Amino acid sequence: MIELTTLAAELAIGAFVGFTIGLTGVGGGVLVVPALTVLLDMPATSAVGTASAYAFLTKIFAGFEHWRLKTIDFAMAHLFLIGAVPGNIAACLIIGHYKQHATDPTALADMQSQLKAFIAGVMVFSVILMLANLMRDWWKDRRKSDTGAEITPQPATMPVAKRVLGITLGAIVGALIGATSVGGGVVIVPLLILCFGLTTRCTIGTSIYIALILTLSTAMLSAGRGDVSYVTAGLMAVGSLFGVSLGSRLADRMAESLLQTAVIVLLLVAIGAMLFA
Repeated sequence: MIELTTLAAELAIGAFVGFTIGLTGVGGGVLVVPALTVLLDMPATSAVGTASAYAFLTKIFAGFEHWRLKTIDFAMAHLFLIGAVPGNIAACLIIGHYKQHATDPTALADMQSQLKAFIAGVMVFSVILMLANLMRDWWKDRRKSDTGAEITPQPATMPVAKRVLGITLGAIVGALIGATSVGGGVVIVPLLILCFGLTTRCTIGTSIYIALILTLSTAMLSAGRGDVSYVTAGLMAVGSLFGVSLGSRLADRMAESLLQTAVIVLLLVAIGAMLFA
Protein backbone atom coordinates (compact mmCIF):
# COMPACT_ATOMS: atom_id res chain seq x y z
CA MET A 1 0.00 0.00 0.00
CA ILE A 2 1.40 3.37 -1.03
CA GLU A 3 1.60 5.83 1.87
CA LEU A 4 -0.42 9.01 1.43
CA THR A 5 2.67 11.18 1.91
CA THR A 6 4.50 9.30 -0.85
CA LEU A 7 1.50 9.55 -3.15
CA ALA A 8 1.17 13.29 -2.49
CA ALA A 9 4.91 13.79 -3.09
CA GLU A 10 4.77 11.94 -6.42
CA LEU A 11 1.75 13.95 -7.58
CA ALA A 12 3.39 17.24 -6.53
CA ILE A 13 6.68 16.39 -8.24
CA GLY A 14 4.77 15.47 -11.39
CA ALA A 15 2.78 18.72 -11.38
CA PHE A 16 5.86 20.92 -10.97
CA VAL A 17 7.99 19.10 -13.54
CA GLY A 18 5.07 18.98 -15.99
CA PHE A 19 4.80 22.75 -15.77
CA THR A 20 8.51 23.21 -16.52
CA ILE A 21 8.31 20.80 -19.47
CA GLY A 22 5.39 22.65 -21.00
CA LEU A 23 6.97 26.06 -20.38
CA THR A 24 10.57 25.47 -21.45
CA GLY A 25 10.98 21.92 -22.79
CA VAL A 26 13.29 21.32 -19.81
CA GLY A 27 12.39 19.31 -16.74
CA GLY A 28 12.16 15.60 -17.54
CA GLY A 29 15.09 13.58 -16.28
CA VAL A 30 17.11 16.61 -15.22
CA LEU A 31 14.68 17.37 -12.40
CA VAL A 32 13.01 13.99 -11.88
CA VAL A 33 16.18 11.95 -11.35
CA PRO A 34 17.39 14.13 -8.43
CA ALA A 35 13.84 14.22 -7.01
CA LEU A 36 13.50 10.43 -7.12
CA THR A 37 16.92 9.74 -5.63
CA VAL A 38 16.77 12.42 -2.91
CA LEU A 39 13.08 12.76 -2.02
CA LEU A 40 11.94 9.18 -2.66
CA ASP A 41 15.25 7.41 -1.94
CA MET A 42 15.17 5.46 -5.21
CA PRO A 43 18.34 3.74 -6.56
CA ALA A 44 19.98 5.71 -9.36
CA THR A 45 19.43 3.12 -12.09
CA SER A 46 15.75 2.80 -11.18
CA ALA A 47 15.45 6.59 -11.07
CA VAL A 48 16.78 6.80 -14.64
CA GLY A 49 14.28 4.24 -15.95
CA THR A 50 11.34 5.66 -13.99
CA ALA A 51 12.20 9.23 -15.02
CA SER A 52 12.26 8.15 -18.67
CA ALA A 53 8.85 6.47 -18.37
CA TYR A 54 7.43 9.56 -16.66
CA ALA A 55 8.99 11.92 -19.19
CA PHE A 56 7.50 9.92 -22.05
CA LEU A 57 4.01 9.98 -20.52
CA THR A 58 4.11 13.74 -19.90
CA LYS A 59 5.61 14.55 -23.27
CA ILE A 60 2.69 12.84 -25.03
CA PHE A 61 0.39 15.59 -23.79
CA ALA A 62 3.01 18.34 -24.08
CA GLY A 63 3.81 17.23 -27.64
CA PHE A 64 0.13 17.40 -28.58
CA GLU A 65 -0.14 20.91 -27.12
CA HIS A 66 2.86 22.14 -29.12
CA TRP A 67 1.65 20.36 -32.28
CA ARG A 68 -1.64 22.20 -31.88
CA LEU A 69 0.26 25.46 -31.43
CA LYS A 70 2.39 24.65 -34.55
CA THR A 71 5.71 25.00 -32.70
CA ILE A 72 7.34 21.74 -33.89
CA ASP A 73 9.87 21.69 -36.74
CA PHE A 74 9.38 18.07 -37.84
CA ALA A 75 12.09 18.18 -40.54
CA MET A 76 14.73 19.25 -38.01
CA ALA A 77 13.45 16.77 -35.42
CA HIS A 78 13.61 13.80 -37.79
CA LEU A 79 17.12 14.74 -38.91
CA PHE A 80 18.20 14.88 -35.25
CA LEU A 81 16.57 11.50 -34.53
CA ILE A 82 18.52 9.75 -37.31
CA GLY A 83 21.56 9.91 -35.03
CA ALA A 84 19.76 10.07 -31.68
CA VAL A 85 17.86 6.77 -31.80
CA PRO A 86 20.91 4.54 -32.49
CA GLY A 87 22.93 6.47 -29.88
CA ASN A 88 20.16 6.05 -27.33
CA ILE A 89 19.82 2.30 -27.89
CA ALA A 90 23.58 1.76 -27.73
CA ALA A 91 23.92 3.64 -24.41
CA CYS A 92 21.00 1.78 -22.83
CA LEU A 93 22.47 -1.57 -23.83
CA ILE A 94 25.91 -0.62 -22.47
CA ILE A 95 24.45 0.48 -19.11
CA GLY A 96 22.37 -2.68 -18.93
CA HIS A 97 25.39 -4.87 -19.69
CA TYR A 98 27.49 -3.09 -17.05
CA LYS A 99 24.77 -3.43 -14.43
CA GLN A 100 24.22 -7.11 -15.20
CA HIS A 101 27.90 -7.97 -14.85
CA ALA A 102 28.84 -5.57 -12.05
CA THR A 103 29.75 -7.42 -8.86
CA ASP A 104 30.86 -4.40 -6.84
CA PRO A 105 28.00 -2.07 -5.75
CA THR A 106 30.53 0.67 -5.01
CA ALA A 107 31.77 0.65 -8.60
CA LEU A 108 28.21 0.95 -9.89
CA ALA A 109 27.52 3.88 -7.55
CA ASP A 110 30.74 5.58 -8.67
CA MET A 111 29.66 5.26 -12.30
CA GLN A 112 26.36 6.98 -11.53
CA SER A 113 28.17 9.79 -9.69
CA GLN A 114 30.54 10.30 -12.60
CA LEU A 115 27.65 10.45 -15.03
CA LYS A 116 25.89 13.07 -12.89
CA ALA A 117 29.05 15.18 -12.74
CA PHE A 118 29.50 14.90 -16.52
CA ILE A 119 25.91 15.95 -17.19
CA ALA A 120 26.28 18.87 -14.78
CA GLY A 121 29.29 19.99 -16.83
CA VAL A 122 27.26 19.75 -20.05
CA MET A 123 24.53 21.81 -18.40
CA VAL A 124 27.00 24.52 -17.37
CA PHE A 125 28.14 24.70 -20.99
CA SER A 126 24.49 24.89 -22.07
CA VAL A 127 23.91 27.90 -19.79
CA ILE A 128 26.93 29.63 -21.32
CA LEU A 129 25.55 28.96 -24.81
CA MET A 130 22.13 30.28 -23.85
CA LEU A 131 23.63 33.46 -22.38
CA ALA A 132 25.68 33.92 -25.54
CA ASN A 133 22.52 33.54 -27.59
CA LEU A 134 20.69 36.14 -25.50
CA MET A 135 23.55 38.59 -26.04
CA ARG A 136 23.54 37.86 -29.77
CA ASP A 137 19.79 38.51 -30.02
CA TRP A 138 20.18 41.72 -28.04
CA TRP A 139 22.95 42.89 -30.38
CA LYS A 140 20.89 42.01 -33.48
CA ASP A 141 17.87 43.89 -32.15
CA ARG A 142 20.03 46.90 -31.37
CA ARG A 143 21.61 46.94 -34.82
CA LYS A 144 18.21 46.54 -36.45
CA SER A 145 16.79 49.47 -34.49
CA ASP A 146 19.84 51.61 -35.29
CA THR A 147 20.14 50.79 -39.01
CA GLY A 148 16.71 49.51 -39.97
CA ALA A 149 18.35 46.46 -41.55
CA GLU A 150 16.35 43.26 -41.78
CA ILE A 151 17.72 39.96 -40.53
CA THR A 152 18.68 37.64 -43.38
CA PRO A 153 16.19 34.74 -43.55
CA GLN A 154 17.31 31.13 -43.18
CA PRO A 155 17.85 29.25 -46.48
CA ALA A 156 15.04 26.91 -47.50
CA THR A 157 17.44 23.97 -47.92
CA MET A 158 19.75 23.00 -45.07
CA PRO A 159 23.44 22.68 -46.08
CA VAL A 160 25.02 19.23 -45.97
CA ALA A 161 27.40 20.30 -43.18
CA LYS A 162 24.45 21.24 -40.97
CA ARG A 163 22.74 17.95 -41.72
CA VAL A 164 25.84 16.03 -40.66
CA LEU A 165 26.09 18.21 -37.55
CA GLY A 166 22.44 17.52 -36.68
CA ILE A 167 22.90 13.75 -36.96
CA THR A 168 26.14 13.82 -34.95
CA LEU A 169 24.70 15.97 -32.17
CA GLY A 170 21.63 13.75 -32.18
CA ALA A 171 23.76 10.66 -31.55
CA ILE A 172 25.46 12.36 -28.59
CA VAL A 173 22.20 13.55 -27.05
CA GLY A 174 20.54 10.19 -27.63
CA ALA A 175 23.37 8.46 -25.79
CA LEU A 176 23.13 10.95 -22.89
CA ILE A 177 19.41 10.30 -22.49
CA GLY A 178 19.91 6.55 -22.75
CA ALA A 179 22.56 6.53 -20.02
CA THR A 180 21.13 9.07 -17.59
CA SER A 181 17.59 10.13 -18.68
CA VAL A 182 19.05 13.66 -18.78
CA GLY A 183 19.65 15.61 -21.95
CA GLY A 184 16.24 16.16 -23.52
CA GLY A 185 15.37 19.82 -23.15
CA VAL A 186 18.48 20.71 -21.17
CA VAL A 187 20.82 19.96 -24.09
CA ILE A 188 18.55 19.93 -27.15
CA VAL A 189 17.11 23.40 -26.52
CA PRO A 190 20.40 25.38 -26.68
CA LEU A 191 21.74 23.21 -29.52
CA LEU A 192 18.73 23.84 -31.73
CA ILE A 193 18.79 27.56 -31.01
CA LEU A 194 22.50 28.17 -31.51
CA CYS A 195 23.44 25.57 -34.12
CA PHE A 196 20.34 25.66 -36.30
CA GLY A 197 18.85 29.11 -35.73
CA LEU A 198 15.40 28.03 -34.54
CA THR A 199 13.37 30.43 -32.43
CA THR A 200 13.08 29.60 -28.75
CA ARG A 201 9.34 28.93 -29.08
CA CYS A 202 9.85 26.52 -32.01
CA THR A 203 12.84 24.95 -30.27
CA ILE A 204 10.78 24.05 -27.21
CA GLY A 205 8.13 22.26 -29.25
CA THR A 206 10.75 20.48 -31.39
CA SER A 207 12.80 19.40 -28.36
CA ILE A 208 9.68 17.94 -26.72
CA TYR A 209 8.91 15.89 -29.84
CA ILE A 210 12.51 14.61 -30.05
CA ALA A 211 12.56 13.74 -26.35
CA LEU A 212 9.20 11.95 -26.69
CA ILE A 213 10.80 9.41 -29.03
CA LEU A 214 14.03 9.06 -27.03
CA THR A 215 12.38 8.68 -23.61
CA LEU A 216 10.12 5.95 -25.02
CA SER A 217 13.19 4.08 -26.23
CA THR A 218 14.99 4.53 -22.89
CA ALA A 219 11.95 3.52 -20.85
CA MET A 220 11.38 0.35 -22.86
CA LEU A 221 15.01 -0.74 -22.59
CA SER A 222 15.14 0.16 -18.87
CA ALA A 223 11.94 -1.80 -18.24
CA GLY A 224 13.59 -4.81 -19.85
CA ARG A 225 16.21 -4.82 -17.10
CA GLY A 226 13.68 -4.12 -14.29
CA ASP A 227 14.55 -0.45 -13.72
CA VAL A 228 11.11 1.16 -14.05
CA SER A 229 8.61 1.82 -11.23
CA TYR A 230 5.36 1.98 -13.18
CA VAL A 231 3.30 3.15 -10.18
CA THR A 232 5.58 6.11 -9.47
CA ALA A 233 5.81 7.08 -13.15
CA GLY A 234 2.04 6.86 -13.52
CA LEU A 235 1.26 8.92 -10.43
CA MET A 236 3.68 11.66 -11.43
CA ALA A 237 2.24 11.67 -14.95
CA VAL A 238 -1.24 12.24 -13.53
CA GLY A 239 0.09 15.14 -11.48
CA SER A 240 1.72 16.66 -14.55
CA LEU A 241 -1.46 16.95 -16.64
CA PHE A 242 -2.42 20.36 -15.27
CA GLY A 243 1.17 21.61 -15.14
CA VAL A 244 1.96 20.74 -18.78
CA SER A 245 -1.16 22.47 -20.09
CA LEU A 246 -0.48 25.63 -18.07
CA GLY A 247 3.20 25.72 -19.02
CA SER A 248 2.56 25.19 -22.75
CA ARG A 249 -0.02 27.96 -22.91
CA LEU A 250 2.20 30.34 -20.98
CA ALA A 251 5.15 29.59 -23.30
CA ASP A 252 3.08 30.63 -26.33
CA ARG A 253 2.44 34.05 -24.76
CA MET A 254 5.87 34.89 -23.36
CA ALA A 255 8.43 37.09 -25.11
CA GLU A 256 11.50 35.40 -26.66
CA SER A 257 14.00 36.97 -24.25
CA LEU A 258 11.89 36.16 -21.19
CA LEU A 259 11.44 32.56 -22.36
CA GLN A 260 15.19 32.11 -22.82
CA THR A 261 15.80 33.62 -19.38
CA ALA A 262 13.33 31.13 -17.87
CA VAL A 263 15.25 28.28 -19.51
CA ILE A 264 18.56 29.57 -18.12
CA VAL A 265 17.18 29.91 -14.57
CA LEU A 266 15.78 26.38 -14.74
CA LEU A 267 19.13 25.06 -15.99
CA LEU A 268 20.92 26.66 -13.04
CA VAL A 269 18.49 25.01 -10.62
CA ALA A 270 18.98 21.67 -12.37
CA ILE A 271 22.78 21.99 -12.21
CA GLY A 272 22.58 22.46 -8.45
CA ALA A 273 20.35 19.41 -8.15
CA MET A 274 22.68 17.25 -10.22
CA LEU A 275 25.79 18.32 -8.30
CA PHE A 276 24.41 18.06 -4.78
CA ALA A 277 21.73 15.35 -5.04
